[in-house]
Amino acid sequence: MNQNICFNCGGNLIERNGRTVCAYCGTYMPKNISNEETILLTSASQKLRLADFSEAEQEFDDLIRRHPNNAYGYWGRLLARYGIKYEEDYDGSRIPTCYAASIESVCESSDYKKAIDYADEENSAVFRRHAAYIERVRKEWVEKAIKEPPYDIFISYKDSDGENGLARTDDSFAMQELYFHLKERGYRVFFSRESLRDKEGEKYEPYIYNALSTAKIMLVYGSRPEYIRATWVKNEWTRYLKHMREGKKKQGSLLVVYKGFNPSELPGVLSSLQSFDAGRQLFSTHLFSRIETLLKDKPDTEENGETGSESGTVCPIHYAGHRFGDWCVVKKATCTEEGLRERVCLCGEKKTAIIPVKPPSEGLAYKIDSLNKNCTITGIGICDDSNLVIPEILDGYWVNGIGGHAFKGCNRLVSVLIPNTVKIIEYHAFSNCEELTDVTIPDSVTTIGYGAFNGCTKLSDVSLPASVSRIGYNAFGGVGEIAVSKENKCYLSVDGTLYDINRKELLHHAVNKKERFFRIPDGVEQICENAFRGCDSLICVDIPSTVTAIGVGAFQDCSDLENVTVPDSVVSIEKRAFSSCHKLKRISIPSSVRKIGEGAFSDCRNLERAEIPDSVTSLENELFFGCSVLSDVAIPASVTDVRCGVFENCTSLAGVEFPTSVTEISDRVFAGCIRLSSVVVPASVTRIRAQAFQGCASLSTLQYMGTKKQWKKIELMDGWNREASIQSVKCKAGAIKLSH
Repeated sequence: MNQNICFNCGGNLIERNGRTVCAYCGTYMPKNISNEETILLTSASQKLRLADFSEAEQEFDDLIRRHPNNAYGYWGRLLARYGIKYEEDYDGSRIPTCYAASIESVCESSDYKKAIDYADEENSAVFRRHAAYIERVRKEWVEKAIKEPPYDIFISYKDSDGENGLARTDDSFAMQELYFHLKERGYRVFFSRESLRDKEGEKYEPYIYNALSTAKIMLVYGSRPEYIRATWVKNEWTRYLKHMREGKKKQGSLLVVYKGFNPSELPGVLSSLQSFDAGRQLFSTHLFSRIETLLKDKPDTEENGETGSESGTVCPIHYAGHRFGDWCVVKKATCTEEGLRERVCLCGEKKTAIIPVKPPSEGLAYKIDSLNKNCTITGIGICDDSNLVIPEILDGYWVNGIGGHAFKGCNRLVSVLIPNTVKIIEYHAFSNCEELTDVTIPDSVTTIGYGAFNGCTKLSDVSLPASVSRIGYNAFGGVGEIAVSKENKCYLSVDGTLYDINRKELLHHAVNKKERFFRIPDGVEQICENAFRGCDSLICVDIPSTVTAIGVGAFQDCSDLENVTVPDSVVSIEKRAFSSCHKLKRISIPSSVRKIGEGAFSDCRNLERAEIPDSVTSLENELFFGCSVLSDVAIPASVTDVRCGVFENCTSLAGVEFPTSVTEISDRVFAGCIRLSSVVVPASVTRIRAQAFQGCASLSTLQYMGTKKQWKKIELMDGWNREASIQSVKCKAGAIKLSH
């Protein structure tokens, strides 16, 4: 990263209170960032500043995939998705400016929430302030947009070319002529040079947003390949394509018109669409015929069969006629039965529409079972549906299962309809499908495997039929409320929280529940894997004395969690159980606990003190990694094993004394502990591994409780103190000066 340039807005950096901060947008530069993160951030941010939002989003996706705790990655992806870049204000500051307004709230975005969670205190305040500004502007723009009439056709073209000295391109003249021809045919056409003429002096984006949102067809025109790839032209057609993928626009309604070059030079995503050569005879005839065909049909199936308010009905609120809200599904359509949806105007007038039987998706990958009768879906194959309808029969084989990892990370999936032939949804079948909002699980399903829907963070609710008899741990990590049929004999749901039928295991607590306090019912014995993961509104959890085990990641990412009392019935706290509980200050672990898993308290940034009972014999890998406020830890005499990175990046830790039971100091135990000034090493230690004290800038002398002769017998792994400041070892019989 260029140390003089802010990756957020491109402004110059200054020093303030010991931090590097942008003088223009106020963003603080990251601490403890790796070289790879620096490179990825720099590249993605450059795309953002050039308003290449589509490319920027992809690069921020890559950054987040590699470094899921990087707050700047989530903030950058939010800016890319909402089409925001920083522009200079009248006073020289740089403010977030929207170029692709969205109807969705910025503050409800999962990227915004994660950016706030992972950011340090200073940047969290900056992000909140900027988001509030963006949200205010967004609302103003949406209010303007909804007052504009709808369009039939949106023309996307390059109007000027400053690099070649053209105040107006040939494309602009050609499209103006086409604009008037289309208007003569009675179509309402958005052509920016004409359509924005009376909007002079105003910000154009609300009107462009309305035109893009309402247009039933987009025409993309270019006489040069670089014109079609130009930033603002690409911005428009990528947004329209996204609407097509989401089912908001009719498939095939983006038409490409080119002139003077080979269509193979078109961008890859456009080359597969219907295109017209403007240099050929009868071009206009073919184009107008296609437009007429597209506009003759209903724009999408949701309008078919619409009943309710007639066009002549007077709306007492909107003088121009009813303005109906979004469609709400009353009854879901299946492969065999029609569904029903309705939408309501503010005046109370309703419209209903039939949802037709959904045709099955094609092109899915599958494998045939050994009996050669049934098959299991194994992947997306060549299917490009965002609303997936899994068929009952594929090439003559009954579909009875969805295989492990079949759709893992398939972010184009918005909805999934599973047929009533499927019995098993295997492990991680839909995990990390981050755009998935709706799934239908039929009453044929008996098994939902481990992690099947883990990470489907937009899935706000799931209904389980009576047939489900086995649910693997972490099946719904990060998902909303779970409803269970009253006839189910194995599981039950209480206010959206999932338990086994005997209430011994708490399997899942909905992340979209906003309560600040939760009391786990008496009788629960196990808090299962990822049960509360991501419940970022919880402040306090009351754990009853019946609980014996706190599972893997049980409270991970509960960023507001402050108060937890672990009862003396608990025997094990599994790995990452309280990882990234950023507001957790203290936790008392009872003597009943015999096992604390690796990373159990990692990234608990405000954890001040940890009391480890003498029932624990091992401090597992990265147990307190990144606990930057932790200053006091007492290691009991029962501990024999202190593993890799236990106190890594505990930047407030000043001193540690190992008990005589410890025989080895593992790799990176104190790496990054910049304030560590005193370490007492008992004579029982026989090995010190490499990088154990890497980056311990305040540690110059190691206190060893044995003699010089004993010290010389210790096995020092290659490079054990090369990156530390240790100059000498203080033994019983005097100090030993070291040389690097």
